Amino acid sequence: MLASESISTASQGRYQQICRLDMGGAMLLFVAEEVATGDLLAARVYRLDEPLPAPVASQLERHAAIFRGIGHPGLPRLRELILTERRGAASAWVVEEFVAGRTVQDLIHSVGPAPAELALRITRRMLATLAHLHDRVPPLPHGSVRSEMTLLKPDGTVALLNPGLIHAELRSRAVGSPYYGGSPGFHAPEHEPGEATTIDDLYGVGATLLHMVSGHPPEPASVAPIEKQYPGIFGGGSRVAHFIQAMMHPDPSRRLDTAPIALEALNGILGTGAVTRPVTSVGSAPAPQEERAMRCPDCDEPTVATTVGASGSVVDVCPECQGLWLDPGELSRMVVRPLVERPNLAEIGRAVRAMARLPDRMVFRQCPMCATTMTRQNYGQVSGIIVDECPRHGMWLDQGELEAIKRFVELGGLELTAARAEERYRHTTHRNER
Repeated sequence: MLASESISTASQGRYQQICRLDMGGAMLLFVAEEVATGDLLAARVYRLDEPLPAPVASQLERHAAIFRGIGHPGLPRLRELILTERRGAASAWVVEEFVAGRTVQDLIHSVGPAPAELALRITRRMLATLAHLHDRVPPLPHGSVRSEMTLLKPDGTVALLNPGLIHAELRSRAVGSPYYGGSPGFHAPEHEPGEATTIDDLYGVGATLLHMVSGHPPEPASVAPIEKQYPGIFGGGSRVAHFIQAMMHPDPSRRLDTAPIALEALNGILGTGAVTRPVTSVGSAPAPQEERAMRCPDCDEPTVATTVGASGSVVDVCPECQGLWLDPGELSRMVVRPLVERPNLAEIGRAVRAMARLPDRMVFRQCPMCATTMTRQNYGQVSGIIVDECPRHGMWLDQGELEAIKRFVELGGLELTAARAEERYRHTTHRNER
């Protein structure tokens, strides 16, 4: 499929193309730049068989308005939907936030099946994102949940690409695509290809997990039951296999039918530290043995995944001591730095000193991911809040420390941090010049 219209033309110069990333039968994908801000964006264009009927175009515009208002770390933010028609040809451009990373499908092709522990944690993040969509009134399906649309970002978090009914509707009407069922093995068998429902989203999560632990994408259930497709996984009765069966059972009434229920079931597996038999696929070498679930570095209790704050971040919380583990980048999404044009550093300093707490006991803890000794860091250098940090895997916060960090940031504490750093820089520069 050849592009006959550029993003620059379609947007009247608001965006400019940088490069083409990928091409599928129904659409082209470009990296673009917003001219006014320099922001990188992903621009997908669908060439349509005919102009969209007015009611369909209005429906897509309404969905675009909804998704523009959704801010969640697991979803690329929609920037704009552009519908064009010229010389009898119609196109639809979907412009979204550009998210860097590698898809699950790409990683499986490169390195093979994932260890079950890693696959379950990716699945947990997928379910947390879907819960954010499905809990809205009315519920919002994602519509494209499968391995090739599940992205692992450099900070260790997960994004679900192509969210919403917009992509599903446009794929069904694109040139050369009389209907689009995605990857059929990721689609609930009782639904027609191209449908986008919350039921299909959850089935797609189970199918993506099966793809991760086996290394092979599932065939449609009409070809063969998944138990027969993967006897190496389902023959041993592991907890992972039971969870996949509960997500992909051929009888819809026997499936885990909501994202929160599925997330609770998955937390039960991770929280028990269940060790299963090695997960293998037919004709492949055994994958590594499942690791134990994350355990609290303070009291050694299994942690439980919990959604925290308006950002929808999923963190590991110890039910015993209420400490919590944050993956790299999670704290910055949970704590919003206010805009302070002319900070009163003396006033901020007094407020920070007033919130000071008694020093923590001097304990050096091990990272629950790699078992190396974590470093004790004074958050923001001046807050007095001592956090335990592993440079590779994240940080551990004791009970109350997340709230204390939020309070420190709200008071303008990071302005004080920046001022102290600038002062040290000037002092060092002056000393070197002498």
